[in-house]
Amino acid sequence: MILDHITGKWGVLVLNALGDGPRRFYELRSAVDGISDKMLTQTLRNFAADGLVERTVMLA
Repeated sequence: MILDHITGKWGVLVLNALGDGPRRFYELRSAVDGISDKMLTQTLRNFAADGLVERTVMLA
């Protein structure tokens, strides 16, 4: 359920960090104090599955 993801411990913080627009993974990790790579990945995957965020792969 979307509401569960948003109201979780990290959901609001991640969405707030995305409020200014797209960010790279490492930028989000730096913007959300204390979040682990695993938790950030899981949170973003849940948001993407619910249609709240869109993931774009950028090749160098």
